Amino acid sequence: MDTMTYVVVSGWVLMYFTPSFAFAFASATMMALIAAFLVQLGQGGTVALAGFMETAMPVAPIAFFAIFMAWPLGVFFRRLKGWWRRKAAGV
Repeated sequence: MDTMTYVVVSGWVLMYFTPSFAFAFASATMMALIAAFLVQLGQGGTVALAGFMETAMPVAPIAFFAIFMAWPLGVFFRRLKGWWRRKAAGV
């Protein structure tokens, strides 16, 4: 499951820079499917659709929520950074 950890961490980094909800949702979905695919390859399975679906059903939702929950946190930190800069500038 090291693959899952790498994908989720990269998703967290991506979510900090993601500007909108729709883009965050779409990119988290794509990264969840990529995580399921990489876990399938890491288990030594074939790349057949039936084998992928067996892996994707439990892995993709977990990866999606693990990645997508970072988006509100990224929004909070971006707003906090903007507030801090405005406060420092005296505006």
